[in-house]
Amino acid sequence: HNPHIEAVEAVAYYQPRLALDFAARLIEQGHGEVPGVCGMVRNAAFNLEYLEDACVLLWRAGRSDARAVHQQPSHGFRILKELAEFAPQKPVECVERVVAFALDLLQRPATLQGAYTPFSILEGALRTDMEEVSSSGHTITFTRYRLDLDLAKTVRERVIDAIVCSLRDGPPRKSFLAAQLLSEALRSPMHDGENVEPWNAAHAQLLDRVRDVLDHPAVHPAVLLKVAQSVSWHALYNAGSVCQPRAKSILALLDRDLPTRVVRLVVDAWGSDTWQDDESFDRKAHQADLAKTADDLSREFFDAERLYGFMKHWLNEIDSVGGRGWGTPQIFVETLMQKRPDLAKVVMARQDDVQSPLSRFAGAALAMLMTDPNRHVLVAEILDTDSPRAWELVSEAYARQAGEFFTKTD
Repeated sequence: HNPHIEAVEAVAYYQPRLALDFAARLIEQGHGEVPGVCGMVRNAAFNLEYLEDACVLLWRAGRSDARAVHQQPSHGFRILKELAEFAPQKPVECVERVVAFALDLLQRPATLQGAYTPFSILEGALRTDMEEVSSSGHTITFTRYRLDLDLAKTVRERVIDAIVCSLRDGPPRKSFLAAQLLSEALRSPMHDGENVEPWNAAHAQLLDRVRDVLDHPAVHPAVLLKVAQSVSWHALYNAGSVCQPRAKSILALLDRDLPTRVVRLVVDAWGSDTWQDDESFDRKAHQADLAKTADDLSREFFDAERLYGFMKHWLNEIDSVGGRGWGTPQIFVETLMQKRPDLAKVVMARQDDVQSPLSRFAGAALAMLMTDPNRHVLVAEILDTDSPRAWELVSEAYARQAGEFFTKTD
């Protein structure tokens, strides 16, 4: 603990200008993660005339802070998000100014890179519940209140307009982030009351606007899939509401073309987000689409090299637009290689292509090719290189086989 920082944090509300100047120097020197630095900025921000300056400093500190927001109460982005939330006794003007700050940042492409973006701040303004924390002695009390839709209407409309405009006009990455935020814009309050009809009506209007945007064929498949995930609760579970048919019409767009169907099977690999399930949990619709898409790809790309190029392109697109780790391609790629052993041969032949996301499936490809009676010749050729990569591939290929597969030669 730094006693100087703690002292300034304690008096920042009363001396906001001096506190912000001190924090600016610390952040510039790379100390934005130190406990108390962003706290003094937050305390100074309670004076509305210094709010914009505080937002700038919190943005700078948060951009260089790689820690998880939910684990760090003093993270710059967490404080920015909290400043954008509605709360009891909190002036609406405060929320409006923070939202205006985030919307201005959206016009700068560089702000869309990294783990946290202006959309992360806008998420706070879309919360539908307010929280108040009080303490007495050893007791801490958390009280939640239902947000008045009329109170938040103007701010929500500005954020929703930004979402729709980003979906319509933004580059794929920006559109994807907007589609991600859409799920927050479609939430209803969970506390203090059961009357959600006004919220459902507002959500229905938003779904209509989004559906109009998605009619354009230029919408990237990854963006469409993220929108579908954001509306899936309304489509699958919000029975009897005005939102359900609108959300279902968006899910229906996922069958529009082959690239979109492939992206859907890669991202929603288990079929739990965008397919209607039944009580058996067999995922029959998902399994049927998985088999049909593999068949359609085989007919569309008779040449295995072209099929490899198609899959490489769209797996790279998923990583580029949605971020690495978004999606689980193993199920679909392995299903496709089982359907097309010639694709497995191409994957093995290009196993050293580090730019291809398919290189990680070389072990699975080898496992499928080992059904050949002459597999021992193939394995010997691979091991002749005596490289760590070769031993990894062969080890994975054998690990995938059942017990009765092995012979003495193996």
